[in-house]
Amino acid sequence: MDDPESLDILFADVGAARDQHRSPFKFLDAYGVGDRSLFFGRDNEIRDLYARFYRSRVLLVYGESGTGKTSLIECGLRSEIPAEEALFVTVRTAQDPFEAVRRALQRVLGNAPERELDALLRAVIEQKNKILVLVFDQFEEFFLFQPASVRQAFARTVQGWLEQEGNCRLVIGLREEYLARASELEPYWPGLFHNRLWIRHLARSDAEAAIVGPCEVCGVALEQGLVPHILTDLSGGGSEVELPIFQVVFDSLYRKALLETPEHPRLTLDAYRELGQIQTILGRFLEERVQSYGEGSELARQILKALVTAEGTRQFGTRQNIAIRARQFGPELSDAQVDESLQRLIGDRLVREDPDQHWYELRHDALARQIRQWMSGLEQDLVDLRQTLENRLLEYQRHGRLLETDLLATLPPFENRLALRGELAELVEFSKRRARQHKRLRFLAVATVFTVVMAFGVFSFVQWQEAKRQKVQAEANFRRANEAVDHFFTQVSESTLLNQRGSEPLRRQLLEKALNFYQDLANQRAEDPQMRAELAAATFRTAKIRNLLGDHRQAEAAYRQAIADFAVLARDHPEIPEHQSYLARSYNNLGLLLGDGGDAAAARTAYQNALDLLERLARDHPEVPAYQSRRALSEHNLGILLSDGGDAAGARAAYQNALDLQERLVRNHPGVPEYQNNLAMSYSSLGVLLSDGGDAAAARVAYQKALDLRERLARDHPEVVEYQHKLAMSYNNLGLLLNESGDAKAARAAYQKALDLQEGLTRDHPEVPEYRSYLAESYNNLGILLGGRGGDSAEARVLILKAAGIFARLTREFPQQVAYRAGWARAEGNLAWIELIARQPREAIASASRGLEADPQQLWIRINLAHGYLFDNHTAQALAIYTENKDRKLPEGKTFAEAVLSDFKVFRARGLQHRDMARIERLLREISDHGHDGSS
Repeated sequence: MDDPESLDILFADVGAARDQHRSPFKFLDAYGVGDRSLFFGRDNEIRDLYARFYRSRVLLVYGESGTGKTSLIECGLRSEIPAEEALFVTVRTAQDPFEAVRRALQRVLGNAPERELDALLRAVIEQKNKILVLVFDQFEEFFLFQPASVRQAFARTVQGWLEQEGNCRLVIGLREEYLARASELEPYWPGLFHNRLWIRHLARSDAEAAIVGPCEVCGVALEQGLVPHILTDLSGGGSEVELPIFQVVFDSLYRKALLETPEHPRLTLDAYRELGQIQTILGRFLEERVQSYGEGSELARQILKALVTAEGTRQFGTRQNIAIRARQFGPELSDAQVDESLQRLIGDRLVREDPDQHWYELRHDALARQIRQWMSGLEQDLVDLRQTLENRLLEYQRHGRLLETDLLATLPPFENRLALRGELAELVEFSKRRARQHKRLRFLAVATVFTVVMAFGVFSFVQWQEAKRQKVQAEANFRRANEAVDHFFTQVSESTLLNQRGSEPLRRQLLEKALNFYQDLANQRAEDPQMRAELAAATFRTAKIRNLLGDHRQAEAAYRQAIADFAVLARDHPEIPEHQSYLARSYNNLGLLLGDGGDAAAARTAYQNALDLLERLARDHPEVPAYQSRRALSEHNLGILLSDGGDAAGARAAYQNALDLQERLVRNHPGVPEYQNNLAMSYSSLGVLLSDGGDAAAARVAYQKALDLRERLARDHPEVVEYQHKLAMSYNNLGLLLNESGDAKAARAAYQKALDLQEGLTRDHPEVPEYRSYLAESYNNLGILLGGRGGDSAEARVLILKAAGIFARLTREFPQQVAYRAGWARAEGNLAWIELIARQPREAIASASRGLEADPQQLWIRINLAHGYLFDNHTAQALAIYTENKDRKLPEGKTFAEAVLSDFKVFRARGLQHRDMARIERLLREISDHGHDGSS
């Protein structure tokens, strides 16, 4: 094959081509009402939309990016509803949603006088005498760009319209991964999830109609065999086709044909082969267009990056916004440079301009995903931080709320590149000034103290070395520096702020500063006998920092060095119990590290050493409850290690030891919440052990005790968010146990209590990924409960979709976190099972495929994929999976074949049958029999 022809040629003379012929394809534009004659392949979805439109006043249309949601609403649905019956008004909520609705309604009324928004909406309904349908298109922008306070206020306002205006309806277009975020609107927009339609990528048969139909309408010929050949490539052997690539490929072929034979354009296989690798066509087109700008190519890249969010979606921008954002990615641009580049990008159909508001955006999110790949990690962090600041500017303008000190603390490493201007710069400066006045800069204050005291401490070192006469003062200065750094390290290591996406580089930088301090301390004072205890403590903290930074090998070495140092100190100074306490803490932390690394024997030895020391300390110093508390924690950690290793009896004994100590501590010190929290933790761990061992009654008692403690803590200490989080975990554990015991009603009640708490935590603290992860787990668990016992499979599917959406987002934000990826895979696998039971095999195939993409090692998901192929009448594909994996073992001990046979029994009990099930059963049994012929 010849080298692929430059794609520039295919997109040349776009305007001229449009004048001569009507294109059968839309490139990356959505279809509108005027395109109904070209809109093929979506008849089933249009019928579904039409039926659902009249079912409820709120209609949710969701699906992956690129599935054609906007076209289905704007072309498919609108064409079916008579114009005299309903007035559709489309609104984008990326900017001020109130103002966006106002402008849209004002356009309907023309030169009407200014009035309140509620009155304006009522006037439109009365004057037009129609149903007013507000279409919130690309509604994921609402969650991306609007702060929580604006979202809540807008949701309440729309709630008022729905309740008071009988002729007002909502149609919402939303990307699938934002479905979970939409749950915050449920209290305001009743039935939001009850009247919904999931939009999938085009099936191959529908895609063929979407090609042939428009070409017939526009008089474009198709070479025989071209369509099935391309669809095979586009689907990658599967059953679905991605619309953006589909449109780009056929638009490219049409424009090439128009250049060669303008009177009778014909799409051919030869022209298709010249395109090259079609899966990368969009990226190549984008790259070639930018490269064609010559010296202006880097300038164009700056501007394109300025139109992309950190999540890889498109965002609006005025000329001024774009120029300011582009400064993050390169040199400052003049107005003329911005204007010239924007006009070229518009001409190349990469960017579009809103003629009324004069803002610009990319043509499609498919382009945004390509452009995001150009960004470095730092650039993505800058985009994310600017996006946050712009959202907070809206909140400041509406409610007068300044930036929190935690957010201000993240800015210093990025401020030069952010190049803040105008109102945004004023907000940051005003927030800083107000924070300084009221001394509220907690985190930044610690960092500043750290820097100042470090300098002071280093200065003291120099003075100490240079002048013996200042030794006493220098020692005092050093100790103050050491205490300040210890406090700083605690703040950084425990800050939830620094666990959020985008803050990891700053967190690492600050931890490394503390690490450097401790290492400098060790190097400079290694020979000072009076500093042995401080040096050993510095080594201990160095180990903790190494562990936090993920450097486990050096962390282990540092813990072992701390153990050696404190062992000598404890031997030489038995009268100082703190040396033995540090030695025990070093052993305990080493045990945790070794256990996580898989060295259970060494971890057990470390825990036992810690326990021996702490038992002696607790006996010799009964007046110090901290020694008993640490001993209980080491017993608890040992219990977890033994439980993971299968030693249930040993684990139970360790947990009981921990419980005896913690019960006594709580009884003797009822005012210390830490002791109650640790006691609840041990009861919870014991409950897990008992549940795994089949003793449901005893497990329930343990879970209830943990629950009682955590309810009291959450009630008495509402300011401690972590207590609410732990309480939600207890409800979730209880729900799991009740579900396994067959008490579905009580399980659902427990799950619902967990969800109520977790939704509140996630809403109030969206920056903490752990809260979102546990929320997703609870959605998943409740979904399994509802769908697994013949219940509401539709509600189950919505819940598990929420779980999958949250886990997918966490996986993108934290790609190194294996747990999030595993959670995503688990949710998609469970979703596939629910869809199988609901007789939706195609949906099950898609869900199982996403699950395996997230985690290919999940063998049980492969079973669901095979079932989906079977019930979708792709028996050969199903059989290939069944037979290839038949002897592989699942975690619970069953073979793949045994699990398949078990599932078939469930299907039959649910009334699901397929003509090939009996044949597959016989085949799997025969293969299994032949596989065990008695040879050794």
